[in-house]
Amino acid sequence: MAVLDASALLGLLRSEPGAERVRALLPDASMSTVNLAEVVDHFARNGAAEAKILEVLQLLPIKLVPFTDELATVAGMLAPLTRTAGLSLGA
Repeated sequence: MAVLDASALLGLLRSEPGAERVRALLPDASMSTVNLAEVVDHFARNGAAEAKILEVLQLLPIKLVPFTDELATVAGMLAPLTRTAGLSLGA
């Protein structure tokens, strides 16, 4: 299983370098609904209509995982483990 973040899906949808690598992962890919919101936000801020955004996203075989209170806690607890790599939550 592959877990995609917003930047991976945006790279695919914008045909950026690495898009084919992401495309190969799609059949077994999951993404949180928070990351999906980031993708929708990007296209909405750049003038795309809601109907068009939904049309494109609905074609993708990505399993969406609701961002629950439990997942929020797990994600938040990753901070100490990822700090040395320079990672931050949602940035």
